[in-house]
Amino acid sequence: MGASELYNAVTSVMTPLEIFGALTALISVWLTVRRHIACWPIGMVSSLVYVEVMRESALYADMVLQVFFFGMGIYGWLSWGRPSKKFPVTKVSQFPLVGGALFFLVGTFGWRCLLLSYTDAALPALDSATAVASLVAQWWMTRKHVECWPLWIAIDAILVGVFLYKSLYPTAVVYAVFLVLAAGGWREWRAAMARGEPI
Repeated sequence: MGASELYNAVTSVMTPLEIFGALTALISVWLTVRRHIACWPIGMVSSLVYVEVMRESALYADMVLQVFFFGMGIYGWLSWGRPSKKFPVTKVSQFPLVGGALFFLVGTFGWRCLLLSYTDAALPALDSATAVASLVAQWWMTRKHVECWPLWIAIDAILVGVFLYKSLYPTAVVYAVFLVLAAGGWREWRAAMARGEPI
C-alpha cells in the first residue's frame, strides 16, 4: 500500500469525535507524567468521548471501562487536590499487588463470559483482559504507585494492535504515543520517588 492509499484509508475512518478523544487522552497522560492535577478532569472528558467510540466499535469492555475511568477521574482529582492528602510516589505493597493480580484473573474471566453471553463483542478475550488490567493500573495511578507505568506499557502495546485491527487508526497512534509517555512516566515517577516528592 502506497502513501496515498494509506492516507485515504486512515482518513476514511477518522471521526471528529475520535480525534477529539485522542487529543484529550494524550494531554491527560502527558499531564499525569508531570503529576499535574489537571490530568484528571481532562481525562474525564476523554473517557466520555471514548464511551461512544468504543460502543461504535463493539469493544464493549472498553466502553464500560471508560465509565470506570470517569469515576476514577473524580476520585483521583479529589485525592490529588486535597492538601491533607498529598502523598509521594511509592512502590506498590504486597497486598495491592496480590489483590491486583487476583482481580485481573477473576475479572478477566468474568467479563469475557459476560461479553460472550450477552454481546456481539469483537474481541472478547483481549477486550476483557486489557479492560481489567487497565482498572488495576488506573487504581495504582490514583495511589501514585510507580508500578502503574510498566503495567500501562504492556496494556498500551496490546491495544495498539487491537485498535489497528478495528481500524481505529487515530486511537492506535495515540496508544503508540502512550507507550512513549508511559516509559517517560516510569522514569519520571521513579526519580520523584527517589526524591520523596509529594504531588
